[in-house]
Amino acid sequence: MKEREVNVLITSAGRRGALIKCFKDTIKEMERCRGRVISVDANLLAAALYLSDKYYIVPRVSNSNYINILLNLCMEENIKLIIPTIDTELLILSQNKKKFEKNGIRIAISDTKVIEVCNDKLKTFQFFKENNIPTVETFLYYQIDEIQDLSYPLFIKPCKGSASINTYKIKNKKELDFFVDYIENPVVQEFAEGQEFTLDVLADLRGKVVNVVPRERIEVRAGEVNKGKTVKDQRLIKFGKMIVEKLGGIGPITIQCFIKSDKIKFTEINPRFGGGYPLSFVAGANYPELLIRMVLGEKVAPRLGEFEENLFMLRWEDAVFIKKSNLDLNRG
Repeated sequence: MKEREVNVLITSAGRRGALIKCFKDTIKEMERCRGRVISVDANLLAAALYLSDKYYIVPRVSNSNYINILLNLCMEENIKLIIPTIDTELLILSQNKKKFEKNGIRIAISDTKVIEVCNDKLKTFQFFKENNIPTVETFLYYQIDEIQDLSYPLFIKPCKGSASINTYKIKNKKELDFFVDYIENPVVQEFAEGQEFTLDVLADLRGKVVNVVPRERIEVRAGEVNKGKTVKDQRLIKFGKMIVEKLGGIGPITIQCFIKSDKIKFTEINPRFGGGYPLSFVAGANYPELLIRMVLGEKVAPRLGEFEENLFMLRWEDAVFIKKSNLDLNRG
């Protein structure tokens, strides 16, 4: 059988070196398949660039030429699959994914209406409520006076924020009034207590969930899991499947929730790979392989709960060393 080429592009590579390694290792191990993992970023000093087979420096996603530059790059490098990594690029990539598909390039991303729900904390809350999914109460500042029995602590965050930037626990009305002026377009939430979990979900190109891997977030630093372990909680697996299929998600999606006294409350949906996904990968949930098989037109059967339980991930700092002479704005 003829060997097939699948080149993968990782956008906004940043610190996602472990994700790049997941894709490189997968392509290397797949039978009758070859390809390269190429990455792009706006920052020449983004560490993950130098773990790729090839990299390019591109404008920021806010640049009016970003999509055309990305498309031309993909056609030049024969890219078949694009993996977005940050929230700020999701909307524009979803809005333009048909332009890429016309050129034989798949973006592992949900439709625009899904991205809009996930990127807006208030819309996410409304989606949870409409589908009877347990969640934390979420409201706008002006609604506070309408709420009876309001109790602190509360949690405040940007309605369309990401990466835990400008998110704060607030203990009283004085702090609330301060942060409402400090944070642009904030929402206020019931403070979620208990153990935090992330669900790594993969849906196929028709929106059918293939697998769900719950991860306990044992220790979190700067919004990203530092220590974690896989858990086979059938309730979380069932909820993860239901949430993504009701939402109409496609590709990799992460869902955040808290469990206290056996009660689950969901807080966020991020329609992309989570920073802690490498734990699920090592546990046997090889989403890069499944995505590549989808792009190749192969049917991917559901495999809910197929992963190793109680596998721990303990992350530490590593470094990439580059001589100035090796830095290049457009390096192959």
